[in-house]
Amino acid sequence: MAETERAFPKKSMITFAVAALLVAGILGGYGALPKAFAATAPTLGTATPFAVLAYSGITNTGTTTIAGNVGSYPTPSETGFGSVTITGTNYPGGAPSTTQTDLAGAITQAMGNTPATILTALDGQTLVAGVYNSASTAFTLSGGVLTLNGQGNSGSIWIFQAPDAIAGALTTTTGSSVVLENGADSCNVFWVTSAGGAIIGTSNTFIGTIMAYSSVTLGTSTSLQGAALANTGDVTMQSNTISNACVLAPISSTSTSTTTSTTTSATTVTNTATPPQCATGLFSGYYTNSTTHSVVNFANLSYATAYALVTQNAPGAMSCELVSIITTTTTSTTAGSSCVYLTIDSQTANGTSLTGYYSDIWSNTASGPQSTSAGFTPVAFCVAPGTTATVAVLDYGCYTFDHWSDTGSALRYRAFSITSATTFTAVYRDACLPTPATSSTISINAIDTSGNAVTGGYTTLWQNGVLLQSCFGPCTFTVSNGQSYQVQVADFGNNVFSHWTDGTATRSYTVNVGSTSATIDLTAVYT
Repeated sequence: MAETERAFPKKSMITFAVAALLVAGILGGYGALPKAFAATAPTLGTATPFAVLAYSGITNTGTTTIAGNVGSYPTPSETGFGSVTITGTNYPGGAPSTTQTDLAGAITQAMGNTPATILTALDGQTLVAGVYNSASTAFTLSGGVLTLNGQGNSGSIWIFQAPDAIAGALTTTTGSSVVLENGADSCNVFWVTSAGGAIIGTSNTFIGTIMAYSSVTLGTSTSLQGAALANTGDVTMQSNTISNACVLAPISSTSTSTTTSTTTSATTVTNTATPPQCATGLFSGYYTNSTTHSVVNFANLSYATAYALVTQNAPGAMSCELVSIITTTTTSTTAGSSCVYLTIDSQTANGTSLTGYYSDIWSNTASGPQSTSAGFTPVAFCVAPGTTATVAVLDYGCYTFDHWSDTGSALRYRAFSITSATTFTAVYRDACLPTPATSSTISINAIDTSGNAVTGGYTTLWQNGVLLQSCFGPCTFTVSNGQSYQVQVADFGNNVFSHWTDGTATRSYTVNVGSTSATIDLTAVYT
């Protein structure tokens, strides 16, 4: 049997962590998301149909395509437009004068919304609808992904306020992208630089209406699903694709199929039918040794071999690309009970499918929370309709759980109760990407009093009373330079927090991040 390199957390460690979370009432909420204030969309008036609007002229190099109106007022200058294709109305003699008046009013209106303060560096963040600013009064996106989650509401509105009086109050670098999910609408995203400008880097996929006080610069080969509107400056384009048409992200939905199964006392039940042939024909997964009750991992086995191991040694799971089989050992005696499937998928923030990420189901029992079934994504769990349980997903390699796509929640443990087939999608971020130049990292480890590593402790990052990120140690948080944060660690099982290695005895540790990028190492000591 081939061995897999996948590292499974110790079952007891997971049990302790989940039990602590269940008791604390953390599961199923939005605690890890900034508490944003509701946004009122600005009224652009006569500037609404414009995809590109400038004050002192528009300059283009390379082949650019624009869907929407184009013009500049009061300086009607258009340079390099021989290679520009416009679907809309072009105003080479000057845009209507009211467009700039209306744009100025819209900027003022957008800045009048009450904001919630978030990180300057938007990389890796998932934000639900609301109004946001940062302590630095600017925003950056340094080659990473910003995800906007509509929570199933196509009327969700985002306003980003960046009042810094610099040319790059909004700045992105090469390869950055903004991603819409779960009902988010590109026409409801507004970037407002009320005293400065916006510089969008090369090869970006950017979304939203940029409302700049000064100038807007779009890097080479960048696409903008929105508009570039400059109130007192110019607009620079470089082989861009610009469209102010509204793009709506699909709203997460569920299907309605129901499967019936029969269970008997102490019987192993296979929860899915025989899967179709996958491309490789090789399966990986795990089964439970009936004598030692330990988990045994396997990889690259034929379907027949893997199927026999999993079905005869429950609980277990096997997967091959999009095919999964889960087995559980039941202790109830219920003939003809109804069974519905909860499918757990995993993907990156850009929507690229990820497979092989560990997920399990937890149920409350008389002796406390217990893991009742597990598998690798994509995986389908058979659950009793209307029964409340908890599903969890874990990290692996460079990819760290970020949020659930349908709710935006960054809590990896999620309570659920379903009556029909349902799919939850876990979105992961690549923690191995280089740290943005404007950011630092906080690395948290734990040891016991003998210096031995302690892993699996629930760790959280806070700022101004808002829970920003969470993980199970050891882990690393990316933070913005020049700001203060609080790191907290929780007790779990027999591990009780004692102090930090610098002698600090409070479990909430304040970190003041300097102006230069650095890695800040913290180690908690447990007894």
